[in-house]
Amino acid sequence: MALRTAIYMRVSTQDQSVESQRFELRRFIENRDDLELVGEYEDVISGVTEKREQLDELMKAGRQHRIDAVVFFDFTRLTRKGIQHALDLLGQWREAKVRPICYSFPILDFSDESGTGEVIAALLAWDGTAGAADAQTSHQGRDGQGEGAGDPLRRSHRQTQNHRRTAVGHPVIAA
Repeated sequence: MALRTAIYMRVSTQDQSVESQRFELRRFIENRDDLELVGEYEDVISGVTEKREQLDELMKAGRQHRIDAVVFFDFTRLTRKGIQHALDLLGQWREAKVRPICYSFPILDFSDESGTGEVIAALLAWDGTAGAADAQTSHQGRDGQGEGAGDPLRRSHRQTQNHRRTAVGHPVIAA
């Protein structure tokens, strides 16, 4: 029996679209016999905002046992609020017996009791907060002019991450 699965998509601004996320997530589910798409939730709001209408509805669907799994594109689409918010969302899904599936990192297993998936998720959420800081400052340069402002450590981390992208856009995990 296939898991009743919802997808969650998020973009930050009205001039962005969730359609590329929708396409990839639907295709991901269609290619799996163990998942059945039963709902779609999308927000157009900053990922640092904790209260989001559609995310709240998704969490409610989980608590009411209307879904068995949720697929999201990557942790930056789920939250940019930080490690604790990511762990809180994962913990709520665990309590509701909802299986989170990260499209960008489908190997992560949140169903075991070891906590390994949550630890890796925390690291990915931290990476998302670094990206959020970059997004807030990248439009300003040194002394407020041009590209490349912000914390040099975060900037160089993000530049490194951008260079580690594969042809399909998934991050490469270096040993």
